[in-house]
Amino acid sequence: MDRDTLVRTILLVIISAVILYVWQYMINKTAPAPIAQTPSAAETTDKPAAETPKLISESPPPLVSQTRLLPISRALYDIIFDEAAGDIVSVTMLEYAKSSPPPKFTTGGVSPYFSLRTGLEGAYTAEFNKDAVTFTAETSEIRVQKSYILTDSYNIPIDIKITNLTDAPIAIPLKAQVGPGLGEQMESGGYVFTGSMLAKGKDIVKEDEVKNPVALANPVWGGNTSKYFLFAVINGGWEKGEIRQVGNETEVVFTNTITIPASSEVSVPPFSIFSGPKEYKNLKSFNAGLQESIDYGIFFFIGIPMTTFMNFAYSWVHNYGLAIIILTIIVKIITLPLTLKSMLSMRGMAKLQPEMKALKEKYKEEPQKFSAASMELYKKHKINPLSGCLPMLVQLPIFFALYKSLLVSIELKGAPFFGWIKDLSAHDPYYITPILMGASMFIQQKLTPSTADPTQQKIFMIMPIVFTFFFLKFQSGLVIYWLTNNILSIVQQCIINKKLK
Repeated sequence: MDRDTLVRTILLVIISAVILYVWQYMINKTAPAPIAQTPSAAETTDKPAAETPKLISESPPPLVSQTRLLPISRALYDIIFDEAAGDIVSVTMLEYAKSSPPPKFTTGGVSPYFSLRTGLEGAYTAEFNKDAVTFTAETSEIRVQKSYILTDSYNIPIDIKITNLTDAPIAIPLKAQVGPGLGEQMESGGYVFTGSMLAKGKDIVKEDEVKNPVALANPVWGGNTSKYFLFAVINGGWEKGEIRQVGNETEVVFTNTITIPASSEVSVPPFSIFSGPKEYKNLKSFNAGLQESIDYGIFFFIGIPMTTFMNFAYSWVHNYGLAIIILTIIVKIITLPLTLKSMLSMRGMAKLQPEMKALKEKYKEEPQKFSAASMELYKKHKINPLSGCLPMLVQLPIFFALYKSLLVSIELKGAPFFGWIKDLSAHDPYYITPILMGASMFIQQKLTPSTADPTQQKIFMIMPIVFTFFFLKFQSGLVIYWLTNNILSIVQQCIINKKLK
């Protein structure tokens, strides 16, 4: 590879990386245009005047109530209810209590993180058993029962029954609200979307620093997502979902209207809330598209299989650090033909350097003739000057996919490797692996044939130092991947150098 080609290759790699990161940032932060709303059932139903249901106001009735906290502990989470309102104040994920304090969905006070308005607010009483907690309130017009089914999973089904105590039909405006905010101890992470989302199939609306509400008709799910955790309302037959700005944060609001015949009891369309870690397999099992909350980036079609294989490897070795190493080896084997082609091409180009220098000297005043003579030389020795660059560029999507999949994998949170590495989602506390990674890059450069001039070679020797500082704060899992990849590349280069001697 001559000097010009080498410079172009380096620039292409750098520009490709910048474009991918900028594009990823724009994808994360750009919300689709709001979708037109369908009219509610109350607006479209044509009934005689005598049968028009009475609309119960959303404002609370004049009942005397005050916040009464009801804490309940389960195996996976602690949940605190507002007994007077029948709402959820906070959910703490106990499985990740290694962080101090553990991650918690909360507004930071006694105001609810999840609230459900049914036209009757306040003055609820609670009845709790081992499987459910039911909140009941009643006026002269309606009786409301909110039941939260407390399972041994992060999914909490909600059963709501509303009874019309009058002799005329009534219409109840329902409103469910999530947030505002993400809560406490929730990682945001660079190049990973965090915030409010609404989804219906492939239609996804994301928070975009909205000043006015953005909406989605008939959402299948919606809620707030951090890097590793999700609080979402799933199903429920909602007519509309909105993302609303609340100060510097956002909240998700669902609305619907349900009509109840005279002297009848009606169940609200079934729904549930999910409050837990974003494990791809578990989220996908809901068949609602919850897995879209995991930000795998534009190369998701590569990243998802990689994550699946990593979890499969973990089921055998029971160590995510080893699982990452196994995944790296498999990726290295898959890309081996491209890597070998690149290495052999680089070595062939290095052998032609004396002849290339002679051509440069001969045609130093005639660049067009030099270019033609160079191509003739490549043709004579059956060398493609781009064959050393293209394989590396082809591998870029694989690297970015693996980078993103490791970055968002909740499985790495709190997962130890060996010795001093206690959390693969955190950086190496003693910076040992980044330093080893930098040293491996230096060795790899020394072993790889170079067509650059001495000045360029000295510049390239700075790269291991730059990358070392760059990786100091990277997740340990990512550094282990890169270090393993470098070691395998060194082994490959040593074998090739030995065979070609």
